[in-house]
Amino acid sequence: MDLAAIAQVLASLLAVILVIFALAWVARRLPAAGALRANWLQVRGSVSVGGRERVVLVQAGQEWLVLGVAPGQVRCLHVLSEAPQDFAKLLARQSSE
Repeated sequence: MDLAAIAQVLASLLAVILVIFALAWVARRLPAAGALRANWLQVRGSVSVGGRERVVLVQAGQEWLVLGVAPGQVRCLHVLSEAPQDFAKLLARQSSE
């Protein structure tokens, strides 16, 4: 192979790599990519209840979920139909039941 052929192969490879990076950059900025994100699912608060355990308040559409999160598992502790006024009060009320 001569030097011109090697240069052409390297230029083609570089062009393909640049196209891949350009397409990835465009894909992240498209409005459709934002619509795929879970805007309807939002973490509203969390409280640590142990070394690696947390109680998390999540809004899923119109419902509010109180989740227990530990390594390797997530459990639904309670489902609320309306927004809680104070997460700390809600947590205290749930732990006393």
